[in-house]
Amino acid sequence: MPGGPHSDVPSGRRAPVVFVLLGSVLSKLLLLLPLVVLVALVALARRHPMVAWLTLAGLVIAAGDWTNPGALMNVGGLAIYPQDATAIVLLVAVFTTPGVLKRAEPADLALWGMVAALVLISLVRGFSEFGAATAGNEVRAIVQLAAATLWVWTRMPLPQFSRELRRWCWVTALGLTVVVSIHIWHRGLGNVDELILVNGDEVTSRPLVATQALILGLIGLALLVRETRFTLRLVAVGFLTLCALCQQRSVWAALILAVASLALLAPKLRARLFGLGLLTGLVVLVLYSAGTLDPLIHKFELAYHSRGTFVDRQLAWRTLVGQQNQMGSTTVLLGQPFGSGYVRREPNGTIEYFAPHNYYVSLYLRIGLIGVTAFVLAMGRGVWRNLKSRQAVGVAWAVGLMTFCYAYNIQLYVAPLLAVAIGVTLAPSAGDQESTPPQPDDVRSGVVAVP
Repeated sequence: MPGGPHSDVPSGRRAPVVFVLLGSVLSKLLLLLPLVVLVALVALARRHPMVAWLTLAGLVIAAGDWTNPGALMNVGGLAIYPQDATAIVLLVAVFTTPGVLKRAEPADLALWGMVAALVLISLVRGFSEFGAATAGNEVRAIVQLAAATLWVWTRMPLPQFSRELRRWCWVTALGLTVVVSIHIWHRGLGNVDELILVNGDEVTSRPLVATQALILGLIGLALLVRETRFTLRLVAVGFLTLCALCQQRSVWAALILAVASLALLAPKLRARLFGLGLLTGLVVLVLYSAGTLDPLIHKFELAYHSRGTFVDRQLAWRTLVGQQNQMGSTTVLLGQPFGSGYVRREPNGTIEYFAPHNYYVSLYLRIGLIGVTAFVLAMGRGVWRNLKSRQAVGVAWAVGLMTFCYAYNIQLYVAPLLAVAIGVTLAPSAGDQESTPPQPDDVRSGVVAVP
């Protein structure tokens, strides 16, 4: 009898064999755990999309302080971070939705398809030359932004301003307001050229990093246009004020052009903008007369006159573009493979490695002149489409983002703004979309939603 006193295999030896087999089975099951989690998260994102919207809002709110998130796992030497996992979940959720691209216009598919194809070609070349880890680190920001933007497209029956988007705007803006308040309480308004250590990384001492300030400002503009209650519009003005206090000069420029586009597109908005400007000027005049604004004016003067950062960035752009232009026509047209890095020698002899603070230059370096041209044309089509449908918010967000791209690289945090700015109609199941019908205020202000 097996296991009995006359068994040929002692029970003491069979017990470890059982544990080894059990351990082997469990280890194989553990390999399937990421796949199981992915399926569960995709199902959650599809069934309860507000969870995904809140995740995007949380990433924006935490962007300035959560500078070094730990890797969730490692695949082929490439670390997978929470932002990557979010992008993967959203991308799978998009492509498991039937008919996801059926309402996209052929011209949009051609332009964005060209950008995607060039990114894929550059990535394959990068994998071949530099390995998955190096090439993947450079491409991850583009993939994250593309995945999140595509998911937002599929959630909104554009060009309408959906209720989900409105909720995201309010949650994100209020969360950023809390962040601003905490940072000002602990370290003041900061200075333009001052850096501090956060989790081992150097970040600006100002209340918000540039991307956060841009999002807060553009949300403030959108709510000022969309909301009908005076109290909510007043809160939107507060968001714009906090954005200005962050002393991000590139954001100032983006907002100025965005406001100008609003005034040009919707003549009936001019009265509201004029009233806002008059009220703001009156408040500033009173505070200035009382001497309350003296410290703030000094900081603004310093921010306005400080040119060192901008000059250094322009030098980096010219150097990197010049290096690529000398590599031949193929590299000029298609770019260098992901993983090539951004090494250049500065005039003072120092070697720099950081990426250029210019999204157009970054795209040119990796997907070439063809790719960056397709990107600009696609953004231009978004402006035209929003103009055609008289979507003032879409035009303002497009102008703001295109201006901001000149001084910074955009990331997945701006995905909801980018989706509206591009204005591509992609709502495969518009019947179950939770959208807001055109409000009376939209008509009065010259902003008419087109079904």
